[in-house]
Amino acid sequence: HIEGLLYGGVDVASLGNNHNANYGKPGLDETKKLLEDNGILVTGLNGPVFKDTPAYVIKEVKGIKFAFLGYTDISKTPLVSSADENKIMKEVSAAKKNADVVIVQYHWGTEYLTPPEERQIQLGQLTIDAGADLVIGNHPHWIKPIQFYKGKLITYGHGNFVFDQEWS
Repeated sequence: HIEGLLYGGVDVASLGNNHNANYGKPGLDETKKLLEDNGILVTGLNGPVFKDTPAYVIKEVKGIKFAFLGYTDISKTPLVSSADENKIMKEVSAAKKNADVVIVQYHWGTEYLTPPEERQIQLGQLTIDAGADLVIGNHPHWIKPIQFYKGKLITYGHGNFVFDQEWS
């Protein structure tokens, strides 16, 4: 799959999701190393187990510094960065001090439900209030609405952008 990511131009990946513990810490270590060895920055792993992993990564493009953070609001595991409001506010604020654009990715929401849920709306707006410029949500397998909040974009779900579950 790494060849497909590279071919698609992916250079940042969040591992903060509900399948992160499928193969335990050894699986996450292997995935993180494979991505990084291929020039793909990794975010979403600064939970208790990976506590020394930075909360965000920075990618500079044409002189513009982009900070990327990733959180899951689906599974609570010490392997990845969970969507804790205080943690989010602190980390997004810190990223904003070191980057021109802050992008936060969430793994959130109920599968196969179109409207954004109250928790998603609350987290998305809190993230913008903390300094994020863009919030990108995924997990539900369906396309959800977008919202402009204080002039910033929140996408609640982009559907199965790259996924083999064609029926949904």
